[in-house]
Amino acid sequence: QQHAGVVRVPADQPTIQAAIVAADVGDSIIVAEGTYRGGGNRDIVFGGKSVTLVSESGPSATVIDCQGTEADWHFAFDITSPGDSAVVIDGFTIINTYHTQGTAMNFRSVSPTIKNCLFVDNAAYISGGAIRCKAASPSFINCAFVGSSAPAGAVAYLLAASSPSFEKCIIVSATGGGVIDCSDDLSQPVFVCCDIYGNEGGDWIECLADQLGVGGNISADPLFCDAAGGDFRLQTGSPCSEANSGCGERMGAMEIGCQ
Repeated sequence: QQHAGVVRVPADQPTIQAAIVAADVGDSIIVAEGTYRGGGNRDIVFGGKSVTLVSESGPSATVIDCQGTEADWHFAFDITSPGDSAVVIDGFTIINTYHTQGTAMNFRSVSPTIKNCLFVDNAAYISGGAIRCKAASPSFINCAFVGSSAPAGAVAYLLAASSPSFEKCIIVSATGGGVIDCSDDLSQPVFVCCDIYGNEGGDWIECLADQLGVGGNISADPLFCDAAGGDFRLQTGSPCSEANSGCGERMGAMEIGCQ
């Protein structure tokens, strides 16, 4: 039974894209636990429809696997239509994107909210391994970025006065260029209570340099339970746990899961 204002995947619509098409402005799209692959679950566009896209069971149980490779390019979300600023994406793991730029989320002239999302192994051929912002200032809250890769902006590439905010986020193990590439003086990300650590191109450098040690920002091993095995829950002793972080709140997308 479909209720007004709620579209369920896969109960009401078979894919995330189909649910967005079927939804009305202001609706919630609730995605059941599972791993979502293939057409309709990648290369997703909102088309100006402001909806809340939320997983029923959180990022550990709800995965968008874009299956992108150098031979077969796929992104996760293109968030570039007027009206997309009110979009909320909450509670997903987004993995295996590969495209030219901004492969997990490409933003243009919008400022949506992204919460409780885990980004793993997202790669760009040119810039912005996970994120690209053009005149865009999205908010990331309790997100984690692991193993992003791009020649410029291994995690994010910012241009045209973009100022995304990152609150209670973790950024680790990126390869390629610097973590975030601010391509102009008017682009400036804001970090509060975040951990940036162990990234090949450096951590709190360039346009992030003055934010380490401010607002609870740290550079320390987040102590995932088993990163090699894909378990990005936190160990009890993690500096990103509520008990140990300088801001008294948990960083990242995952709860404490092991000793």
